[in-house]
Amino acid sequence: MFTEYFDILARIPEPPAWWDEWAVPRYCAFSPERLANLDADEAALIEIRCSGCGQHSLAAFSWPELETYNEECSSLADGIGKGVIAYGDPPNYCCRSGPSMTCRNLRVHEYWSRPNPERVWRRDASLEIVLPNGRG
Repeated sequence: MFTEYFDILARIPEPPAWWDEWAVPRYCAFSPERLANLDADEAALIEIRCSGCGQHSLAAFSWPELETYNEECSSLADGIGKGVIAYGDPPNYCCRSGPSMTCRNLRVHEYWSRPNPERVWRRDASLEIVLPNGRG
């Protein structure tokens, strides 16, 4: 379960534009430069849905991360391709039970990587897909 940010959320009338990898609310446009993980080589903005109330949100993923998404994955792109990435619990803001329930990962809105020596972020739309559990 992620930390509650009601002290921030109560002061800003609009909902967050997206949530970072630690479920911190973000109100700016998504950019891989705004990730919590400053050393990331890959980033994605993924639509998730709370299993408790069905609330949709946008959440950031990054790679490498402190925790691995799945032992079958060698990268975030690999996890997206295999459909095995997981955000885990949704941000702690939408309902009473949802924050302790795993959310569903629906669709990759943006995928970015910087596999170049200059470490410049480049977007790859070929990985901006509906995820297997996002259908239906």
